[in-house]
Amino acid sequence: MTTTTSKWPARTFKPFLPALLAAIPLSTFAALLWSAARLGPDWPWYLQWSDAALGSNMFELQSDVASPQGLPLMLAAHGVGFVFAVGRLFTEGWLSPVNGAVFAGFAMAIVAWWAMADLLFKASKSAGATAACLAVGFIGTHLGFYTLSHASESFSIALVAVLGVVLVHRDTDNWRTAALAGVSTALLVTVRSYLVVYAAAPCLAVLLTTLQSARRGRRPWWRASMVAALVIVPPLLGVLQILGVNAWMTGSPFRSPYVFGNAEFRSMDLSRPDFVTIFTHPWHGLLVYHPLYLVAGLATATAVWRQRHQLDLRWVGLVAAATAIHVWLQASYFCWWLGTGTFGMRGLAVLGVVLLPGLAWTLNAERGWRRVFWLAPCTGCCLWSLALHVQHESNFLTFGPLLAAQRAVLLRPSLWTGLAAAGLAGVVSSRLWRREPGWPTVVAPFAALATLALALDTITYRELPIQHGVGNAAIALAFLGGVGGAGLASLPPRSTASRVVPASLTVIGVFFLITTAMFLRLFSATEQYLAESHSLPARFTAQSTVLLPEVVATLDEYNTVPGFEERKAEYKQFVDEAVSKAAIKAR
Repeated sequence: MTTTTSKWPARTFKPFLPALLAAIPLSTFAALLWSAARLGPDWPWYLQWSDAALGSNMFELQSDVASPQGLPLMLAAHGVGFVFAVGRLFTEGWLSPVNGAVFAGFAMAIVAWWAMADLLFKASKSAGATAACLAVGFIGTHLGFYTLSHASESFSIALVAVLGVVLVHRDTDNWRTAALAGVSTALLVTVRSYLVVYAAAPCLAVLLTTLQSARRGRRPWWRASMVAALVIVPPLLGVLQILGVNAWMTGSPFRSPYVFGNAEFRSMDLSRPDFVTIFTHPWHGLLVYHPLYLVAGLATATAVWRQRHQLDLRWVGLVAAATAIHVWLQASYFCWWLGTGTFGMRGLAVLGVVLLPGLAWTLNAERGWRRVFWLAPCTGCCLWSLALHVQHESNFLTFGPLLAAQRAVLLRPSLWTGLAAAGLAGVVSSRLWRREPGWPTVVAPFAALATLALALDTITYRELPIQHGVGNAAIALAFLGGVGGAGLASLPPRSTASRVVPASLTVIGVFFLITTAMFLRLFSATEQYLAESHSLPARFTAQSTVLLPEVVATLDEYNTVPGFEERKAEYKQFVDEAVSKAAIKAR
């Protein structure tokens, strides 16, 4: 029996075509992330920290209140400013300082979306469910806003997502995974210290894998010790940075400038968490701005229950405990709205990383009307959050103005034009790819385009009116986005995840190494200054452990909110005492 072999390699180019088509919406999405990027909440403070990092000079901080050490008192975390400084360092000479800082946020946004794609695919095993959850995550959670509006939340989301990748790839016994766990945890400590609870599970998982490898003789103990050091040493360096900054700001390495109070009032009161307010208040309540978190939470609970015999419940329990601690801490902080220049409950922004994988699994596992049961509320929640998103930074003290503003946005024709274009592109392009039959071939291109259209819509921050250009441009991109999304859905499973760890390690590792070097320079210069005898500079109007202008402004904001009279009275009494106790300098 003879076998006939074709002389033409018919399949040689087949894998490259979907990859090429997938590159169209992905590269366009990256370009839109950059074109619509801006600095987010508290950015003036972070830029001042970046000036201090680049100049090794604490007096670049523009506060007019001196700390007990005689240094400028600053409330914002230094880690965000140092990451911004790295972006400015790499773009010096061709971007302005502000855009250089934005470049750092843009780099972390790319890491965040790549890590999320890996997490979602690992959970669902479906490119369609992955693309769908990327789209609903962009619109229905904080992920879209804070990968365009760069602040501490942007870096927190990226770092927690990367730590999630480490956890799901915990059985990968190599030094890259260990190093990624270490440097991501270290940066997370300096950016948002309390979020380090999310690093417990991935770091412990990597350490256990390394220990088991050494016990089974797969790796010498000395090499296993070096791998373990990659997990342990970087976070310790991050902790030392926080202790140093705390000492500069408050006089004690164990006291954060965010923690203050008196006998009646405490800024962080763990005995009085207010869960109802952080979830349901119209002023940046989590579920008021992003009801999708409730749907994703229910889907995640469903996924865990149905997979309880397949999952390693030790890690599920650790992640659940970290989430509970995070929510408790956020509910215990008195200033739940976290300023006016924000979008929803930004303190809980990383919950999207935790909950979306469960939603992806559920969407893929369900069939027929059961899937519609989940897709319908996802669609409604995204539409609600989209209407809030296009209003940009919003502050509603009661539900009346919130509902009126939402009604006005939902009646805009341009909003529905873009959504209709996205849906049409999804249906048309799904005809072009049959490799994954059924709804994923429709959802994948729809997700790619929905993400593109929303990213394009945020260009309104650049003074492009929403009623001009956005809907038409969305239609123009619809076909390309749809075809590319269908190509993405047909890629082999390994292509979505194989390079996430080394790529993320490259970006985050560079940020960690340079920010650590910058801090060492600043620490040396600052300690040398403190060792010398100096009178308090004339620029300071007060000396305190409390940033007086900020607490006074927060009191003014608090007084605009109906209710909370007892807490307001306690806070006002504290503010009055803090102002009177501050060493006011005579001019």
